[in-house]
Amino acid sequence: MKKTILLLLFTVFTIGAFAQKGAFEVGGKFIYSTDQPSIGFGILGRYNFTSNWRGEIGADFFPKKDGVQVLQGNANVNYLFNLNPQFTLYPYGGLSVVDVNYDVFGDNHDDTYLGINFGGGVQYHLTSNIRLNAEAGAQYLDNDIRGLFSVGISYAF
Repeated sequence: MKKTILLLLFTVFTIGAFAQKGAFEVGGKFIYSTDQPSIGFGILGRYNFTSNWRGEIGADFFPKKDGVQVLQGNANVNYLFNLNPQFTLYPYGGLSVVDVNYDVFGDNHDDTYLGINFGGGVQYHLTSNIRLNAEAGAQYLDNDIRGLFSVGISYAF
């Protein structure tokens, strides 16, 4: 039992050794939302503050569909679980500012909301610089929760 606990503690404290502190990433992603408009795309930038903590900023755009268009900015924090040199799992949390533009009987309306983001993702390192990402999460906006699912690619330097 003691050996199992020691092995578990050793694993937890050394699991972050694969992330590069100070690394920048830039990338893009395709997004599916459970609300309309459902298909969008985004850009993102990430910075590893430590081997386990990463900050992320991004902008997402959902083109007009059925009279609704969405533009949002996100700021999230990721906690990285570096499973091996190729795979990283991470939960995330943060804030978003969401601008919803919609038409109602010919009148154009524009509403802005502050949202809370939460979810998780997986990152696969194709090479030392190119990474594939997949995320599943939710966004709490004005007493409503919408699901967000994305796949993307990023370049680290």
